[in-house]
Amino acid sequence: MLIGGRLSAGLVDRLAARLNEQFAADWSVLAQASAGLRRYLRSRIPGLWHDLLTPDGHFVPGGSPASSFYHVVSAISALNVAP
Repeated sequence: MLIGGRLSAGLVDRLAARLNEQFAADWSVLAQASAGLRRYLRSRIPGLWHDLLTPDGHFVPGGSPASSFYHVVSAISALNVAP
């Protein structure tokens, strides 16, 4: 039983290490997504957001469709329920 116990403990230890690695990777992706979202929410007029970003990193001036706000709220909601 000693060998089986060591084997089990070793497997559990390795599984925990893998889960920790995955958890760290997941949080890294969430942090990057959150930073990207915040960029769209920074505007000169509080409560408004940017909609279109050009490949060179500038926002296209103009209005934002109301449907964009649905996606912004969905993204924030997803971040709020993340463990």
